[in-house]
Amino acid sequence: MIFEMLLNKIPHKKVETDIEAIDLYQLGTFKESAYTLVELQQGKNYPPHVHHHSKARLHVVLGKGIIIIGKKENKYCAGDYFLIPKGESHGFKIKEQTLLLSIETPPIIDAETQEVDIEYVDSKKKGGRVTNK
Repeated sequence: MIFEMLLNKIPHKKVETDIEAIDLYQLGTFKESAYTLVELQQGKNYPPHVHHHSKARLHVVLGKGIIIIGKKENKYCAGDYFLIPKGESHGFKIKEQTLLLSIETPPIIDAETQEVDIEYVDSKKKGGRVTNK
C-alpha cells in the first residue's frame, strides 16, 4: 500500500507498442541519462527488443524472474543489476511483479518528440505511443 502511494507521486507514463504495454515512473534526467522506474507484471513475458541509440543499466529493486540478454538467460532478484549495451537484445520472463531502476543514456523516450527507441527482434516492429497517466 505504501509503495503504491509513493509511486502515485512520481510522474507516470505508459508506453504502448503493438506488442506490449509498460508502466514507467520518471524520476528525472540528469547529465544526459534518464532515471526511470520500470514496472513489469507477474506472469508476463516481455519479448526481446533492442534500443538502437541507448545503453542501459538495470537495477532490480523488487521481484524475481529471468532476463534474456542476447541469447543468454539470467535469473534475477532484488539487488541484481545488468548492463545492456546499445543495440543488445534483451527481454524478460517475470516470475514476481518486478520493479527496475533503469538508467538510460541517452533516454529511450525522446523528451521533445516522445519517440520511443525500441525495435522488437522477432517482428521488427518499431516505436510506441507514450501516454501520461
